[in-house]
Amino acid sequence: MDSYGNARRQTAENAALMWALTETPSLPSETLAKPKAGSWELDLEREKQLADDLAFLVCVWDDPTEVRAVCIEEDQNGSGITIRIVTNTGDPSHTVLELQVITDVMVQAARRRKPRSETQQALQAHITRMRRDRILSRPRSRHTSSTWKTKGRCGFGPLLIQTVSQCQKVIKGGKAKNSTASVRAQAERLNEAFEALERCQNREETVHPLEALIVMAYTFDTQGLTATLKQHVKLNQSLVAYLPEVIGKLGRYVRISFDLTNAARMKHVALFHRIKVAKVTFQQVSPRTFDGTSEAFHKRWSRVVSGSPDLQTSLSCLRIQDRKWKGHAEIQLLLFYELNSLAMPPRMIRASNSACYLCNLFIITHCKFAVPRTYGRIYEKWYLPDWSSISGDRGGAVQTLMERFNAVLAQEIKAVLQLVTLPKTHPAESVLFAYKAWPSESTIPPISDGQLGSLYQAGLNDSVELEERRRGSLRGGETRHYSMTSREMLQRCSYRQFMMSPHRSLSPPGIA
Repeated sequence: MDSYGNARRQTAENAALMWALTETPSLPSETLAKPKAGSWELDLEREKQLADDLAFLVCVWDDPTEVRAVCIEEDQNGSGITIRIVTNTGDPSHTVLELQVITDVMVQAARRRKPRSETQQALQAHITRMRRDRILSRPRSRHTSSTWKTKGRCGFGPLLIQTVSQCQKVIKGGKAKNSTASVRAQAERLNEAFEALERCQNREETVHPLEALIVMAYTFDTQGLTATLKQHVKLNQSLVAYLPEVIGKLGRYVRISFDLTNAARMKHVALFHRIKVAKVTFQQVSPRTFDGTSEAFHKRWSRVVSGSPDLQTSLSCLRIQDRKWKGHAEIQLLLFYELNSLAMPPRMIRASNSACYLCNLFIITHCKFAVPRTYGRIYEKWYLPDWSSISGDRGGAVQTLMERFNAVLAQEIKAVLQLVTLPKTHPAESVLFAYKAWPSESTIPPISDGQLGSLYQAGLNDSVELEERRRGSLRGGETRHYSMTSREMLQRCSYRQFMMSPHRSLSPPGIA
């Protein structure tokens, strides 16, 4: 195997090893991209927003395993843009055709063929029809296919009304009560739109009610809803996050229609006079490409599990030839621009989901692109696409990039190992149970705490006197046994009191 193949294999093995150690090497976080020097027409924030809107639109199904990524590529002369789409599974050709309808409306808006309001309404109608299935699944409509997320669960509208009603019962007086009343009124209007959607006899009738629903969600005060829900401390926290999120995502389809309209009608910018939509495809790697794990990997794995008994698992889950590989969408876009050197490449890559841990780490190591956010999870099926077709200086640069990425990933593995192999604190095997004092049946009156303290002090004084006598006798050369202390203590207190004294172990002479 050549050096490129070895580096690619090592990357796959490092990813599998990291996954075996932990599935979440980092916490979810946002990436702050720095502007690059260049002559781009769009500033970095606008490019990020446009890519984010398009990535939201290309999300077709409620399936987190199917991820699509987009980027915005400007022409060198600033006369147009190219929107590139890639998916980690399947062919995005149908999505390209759908998005082309949206971009045609944007081109007409850029050329001032129609008024702004008419353009926005046309985009809103196209988006609603194009993503009807996805929009129906968000509020758990009966018109959508049943999934594990919707099966046996209450529809969104009744759930919203029920939750806000619970909040009204616990919120008393003041501004909070007025705010809750406003939220309740909005929730009732949104529920009416949802019920109108549910009354449709078939899917063909859902277009206009669905459009009315997303418009109602767009005008909903989600911040006020969140504040109201947080007033109810006993409310399920997942529900507190779910309700505003669903309303926000429903309303986002309307907001995107406004964003695209305003972007296309930007003054002094000719980018949207020509918009091209293109797909990026790479052949998925065959499992036979990696013929088993390497000997070096087995040695590393053996060293890891020897220091951590918790990792003594079967290697069957790590056998590379038995796993179905998947090239993540963000990395495929990155590869495309490594194969095709352009003067004005995109700066942001946006996917329908946040980037995984390895994609984010590789893009950071690459230093030419950025992703808005990572959720910190790692997948054992992650791999780098086949870059063997890159030759010359660029091929050498890619080889160096892979080696640098492997070095960074190896350091991350070492950092995780330090956490995995920390000494564990085992629970105590012997515990002391707390019981109430066992009641005494003795007829002798118990000694009070004050009497017991006096008795203890008397015993200490006798002990000091006995020690002084013993030292004096030793200085005089005498060796005698003294029983004065015991006799005095017997004379001062009863036998029971003597037994409770800290000096009860002093036995009189003659007693064995």
